[in-house]
Amino acid sequence: MNRIVKRTILILAGAGAGCLFAGIGMFLAIVQPGGSGVIASKRLPDGSEYMVIQHCNWSIEPYTVHFYEKPKGGQWGSFYLDHEADRWKGVTMNWDQSTDTIVVKERGKIRAKLDRHTGIFRYDNSNFASLADNGFHGMHESNEPQWRDEPRYPFP
Repeated sequence: MNRIVKRTILILAGAGAGCLFAGIGMFLAIVQPGGSGVIASKRLPDGSEYMVIQHCNWSIEPYTVHFYEKPKGGQWGSFYLDHEADRWKGVTMNWDQSTDTIVVKERGKIRAKLDRHTGIFRYDNSNFASLADNGFHGMHESNEPQWRDEPRYPFP
């Protein structure tokens, strides 16, 4: 075979392998599979407990994220946050005593709020600001969680 043809085949094969490894590397950098578990939690002085749990699905929808609440002596309940999420990082959960609100932030952005007085749960699972509902894309208005289920991971 001609030296130029051999060299061209080697260059194309190397470029193809490089693209394949770059694609795998980008997937792992963005999704970072394997980070399942409790990513934020808070226990209040009244004994109520709150958690954010993410679960790696190892599929096209990499992570499912839920907010869990449990009043003192009550049952766990959960609210939907996201089912097509990349891995949530830098998650914090704080209680604003003045408004009796649980606030969940991910990488500094408010992702969810639970008004403990009214039971209204608001969430934002997008990367875009919304003008509706004070910047939140989703809202569950009820005095009860969407589901009554035990979390798959224990309160830390």
